[in-house]
Formats: sequence, structure tokens, C-alpha cells
Amino acid sequence: MHLPLSLTTTTARTLRPFLKTLIKSVLSCLTTVVFACSAWGSVTADVIVSTDRSSAATSISTPTFSTHSANELLLAFISTDAKSAGITITGVTSAGLTWGLVQRANVQMGTAEIWRAFASGALSNVTAKANISQSVAASMT
Repeated sequence: MHLPLSLTTTTARTLRPFLKTLIKSVLSCLTTVVFACSAWGSVTADVIVSTDRSSAATSISTPTFSTHSANELLLAFISTDAKSAGITITGVTSAGLTWGLVQRANVQMGTAEIWRAFASGALSNVTAKANISQSVAASMT
């Protein structure tokens, strides 16, 4: 399992309550899935990579990472500053995987979002890239 998570220094204080709520929601869902499917083992983190970017840009990418097994859930935790209300992550890409939005909190300036993808095979030397609707500072794990 790959768990991406990080915050920029400038948004950490503002977004921390939103991220806590989002993380609790995702973990609640994961716990339900794990217990519902007895074929799965325990949930553990395979790899965790993070990056912070203080300069403005319309995307942010993780450092290169590799997973160790097949059938892994990848989670991307992304937070941004904002120039105006309504900022969003418009998509996440990595190794041809299909990423989907799990949860978004952007009622205040900036956004905190969780995205997920499932990797059917082990990944080798890949990055995950989040596209942002505004050119702003961001963090991604």
C-alpha cells in the first residue's frame, strides 16, 4: 500500500482540521473494506514519499517510488494554497493508473484532497503528478 501525505508550511495550520476529517473518512472506509474481505491481510504502508513546493505552479509531483507487491492501494494526500476560492486538483496521474477523487475540502482558501488508485502489479521507479486549477504552492504525499 502506498500512502502519500504532506502539507505546505503556509497551509498546514489552516488545512490540518480538514485533513484530519478526510483521513478519518478514508481510514474508516479502508477498515470496512479490510474487514469485509477476509482474504486481505492487515493494512500496512509499503512506501511513503512526500514533497513540498513553496513556489507557484499548476502541478506537483512526488519523488520517484517503487512498490513491493501487486494489488496495492495508492493514496495521494494533496494540499494547496489558493489565489481565489474554488481551487481544486483537476486530476492525478501515475504509471497509467486510473486515479479517482476520494474527498475534497476547499471551503476556505486552498484545498485538501485525497485521491486513490489501485495498482494490479508492482510499480517500479514511478512518480505521481497532481494537476492544480491555479498556479500555487502545494504539498503532496
